[in-house]
Amino acid sequence: MITASQYSKVIEAYDFVTILLIIGVGLGGISEIAKNKLLGYVGLVVGGLGVVVLLLISFVPAIVWYIQKEILNEA
Repeated sequence: MITASQYSKVIEAYDFVTILLIIGVGLGGISEIAKNKLLGYVGLVVGGLGVVVLLLISFVPAIVWYIQKEILNEA
């Protein structure tokens, strides 16, 4: 059973990803307006970090669950 604390951690992780993606898009937009490539690169890194965190919180629990299931079946 999932507790409220565990739900809270998942919601916080998605909030963190949302903030990273918003900052990345904002920096990308500002770099386009200001014609500043350095801000564009920073925006790309921040947005990429947001995507990586999103993929981690999406797929790692399923992978861990599968590995635990296989280990318990072998024992």
